[in-house]
Amino acid sequence: MTELGRTEGAITFIVGAQEFCVDIMSVAVICRWRPLIPLLHAPVFVCGLLPIGGAVWPVIDVAVRLGLPQTKPTKHHIIVGVEIANRIVGLLVEGGVSELLLISMDMIQPTPDVPSQIASDFVSSTVAINKRRISLISLDAILPRNEQLFAA
Repeated sequence: MTELGRTEGAITFIVGAQEFCVDIMSVAVICRWRPLIPLLHAPVFVCGLLPIGGAVWPVIDVAVRLGLPQTKPTKHHIIVGVEIANRIVGLLVEGGVSELLLISMDMIQPTPDVPSQIASDFVSSTVAINKRRISLISLDAILPRNEQLFAA
């Protein structure tokens, strides 16, 4: 979502009481919540490992990563598999994908100045649409650079 005048797609979902989105081109798969393989000594935001299609993906609790309380997954949660650093990582989010948005560059606004380091760390911009402000998650930032989640 970088060229002026281009229209890009994004999927939206809820984390906590806020609406977020990710670029649709980064989404590999969306699946219902299912029990994960525990990953010992993992950071608190890592829920576990998801075996899918012959591969095993780490799954990140987006709520914890954003500084919110840990998610207690139910059958109403989903895992959005996104590509980060040429690997698939699952994002645990609430209630499913809300909608598919078509976003033009004039809808994208800078992240508001808020006294939260988390917002500036993980949210690259906001999307203003129909009196809503949807935070665009920076997938490159959601996974710390020093974490070795792919070694599992």
